[in-house]
Amino acid sequence: MLLKTLTTLFIVVGVILAFSFPWVVGPTPKLVHRTPAMARGELTPEQRAGLREEKRYSVRFGIYVMSLLTCFIAASICALILARKVRLAYQEEARQNLEFLIESTLRTHQKQPPPTPKTNEQDA
Repeated sequence: MLLKTLTTLFIVVGVILAFSFPWVVGPTPKLVHRTPAMARGELTPEQRAGLREEKRYSVRFGIYVMSLLTCFIAASICALILARKVRLAYQEEARQNLEFLIESTLRTHQKQPPPTPKTNEQDA
């Protein structure tokens, strides 16, 4: 029961997280145009603020993607473990059913009297 609950929980959280992308990550920042002066370290305060915002957005987006992947991978692992347990339970049930069938057949054959050979009186 715990595995079913965890699988469902991970899937629901993953779907909610996937659809809430704009609210979780936030708006895309205005991109700073790279210039040769920026490569030399000559930045204006606006460019520094823009780069800082781009880095923050990148971190938020990275954490969002990792969280989303973690949810769906965890759901997949739980589902695989659950499927394995169910398969083993079905195999055990099939084995028990076969044993019951064989035992019932043996009991049925033991209760019946042995067949008597029919003699053909016309041949004599």
